[in-house]
Order: sequence, then structure tokens, then C-alpha cells
Amino acid sequence: MALVKLGAMFSAMSGKVGGQVFVNNPKGQVIRNNAYTNKIPNSRQSKVRFNTATLSNLWHTLKPFEVALWEAQSVNYQYVNNVGVTVTRNAFQSFMYSNMMRNLIGLSYILTPETYFMPTAFTPTLTTVNPNTINIKAVDSNAAFHYQIYGLPLHTQNLKAYKSQMKFLGYLTSAQLLVGYNVLTLFNAYYGFLYTNVKYAVLPIPADLKSGQQFLGQNILYS
Repeated sequence: MALVKLGAMFSAMSGKVGGQVFVNNPKGQVIRNNAYTNKIPNSRQSKVRFNTATLSNLWHTLKPFEVALWEAQSVNYQYVNNVGVTVTRNAFQSFMYSNMMRNLIGLSYILTPETYFMPTAFTPTLTTVNPNTINIKAVDSNAAFHYQIYGLPLHTQNLKAYKSQMKFLGYLTSAQLLVGYNVLTLFNAYYGFLYTNVKYAVLPIPADLKSGQQFLGQNILYS
């Protein structure tokens, strides 16, 4: 495993080159061999693969005017990638991404693009009430969005979390965030038990209820 020190020539690196992959970990950014396994996918991975195949096939059945609508709208479907560059999706990518995100928050597939609303940053807080209650709350949450909750238990207090490590725990509505919600309920549902005496990392990501678009610039919260 090679340790990378970023400088003037490269300020950030992400992704995979050949058999090598760039990884963020508590020591910084490293390069290591990509491990290939024959692991059988779990139920969630199988569902994602099925949805990807279904949507890819569905794209080829769209009428010309539907494709044209995605082409016209896709210029607005932008995101900031892992190295801080703003990327614009093409029509197919916008169709796939929007529908995958809609599926993630419990919405049906759409054949034509919804009006695009870029989710904006909000200011959630994470408050430890007691060992069994850690409330996430945001008085500026928006009813036009659902909030995807990613989380990770950290067994050492000084560890940092990265989005790529965090698990999707579920989503909350703006109404739940306005009054506060115990995120340990989501951790317990995902892991089947609660870790005790650990620090929790939580990342809430706003997602537009129509297009499924996410705001990826949200900061990770720590208990």
C-alpha cells in the first residue's frame, strides 16, 4: 500500500487505474491493489443491479420526443465529483441517475425528466441526549426534499469518516428533521444492534423529491 502526498501538481485523486485504486483512509490518501472477489451479492446489491438493468432496457424503449426531453434537461443535471470538479451528465446518465435516486427514496420510475431543482445545503445538528439517543435536527429542512441518511460507527474517537465508507441507513422527511429524530434507530435497524461507547458519523444528503437529484456538498456530522 502506497501513501500519497498531494501537492501543487495534484490536489485530489479518485477512482481506479488498472488494478490500483485511490482510497481515503484515516492516514490520508493511499494507493492499493483492487481486490477482486467472487462474493455473492447481498439482497441490496442484487436489487441495485436489477434496477440498473431494468432502467438500461427501459431507456431503449423511450420515444424520440422523450429522449429529446432528457437531452434538453440534462444540461441542468450537474454534480460535484470526488475531486471537486462540476460534471454535467448526458441524457442517458441523467435518466439513469434520476430514476435510481427516485427508487432509493421510494418513488416510481419516470420516462420524462421532472423540473430540476438543485437541493441546497442545510444546517443540521447532531445532539447526544443519552447513550441510546442521538438526535439529528434541522430547522431549515425543506418539504421539497427527502434526506438520505448515511452513517458509520467509529470505534476510535479521533477517526474521520468518508462518504465511500458510510452505509445508507434510510431517509427522513423534512417534518422528522424539524422536530428531531433519533438516528440510533436507523443504526439499530441496519446493524441489528447498537454499538456502545463509540462515536457515530452521520451524513444527511438532501434529495429532490421529483428528480431525485442530491446535494453532495453536505458536511459529515459527528456525535
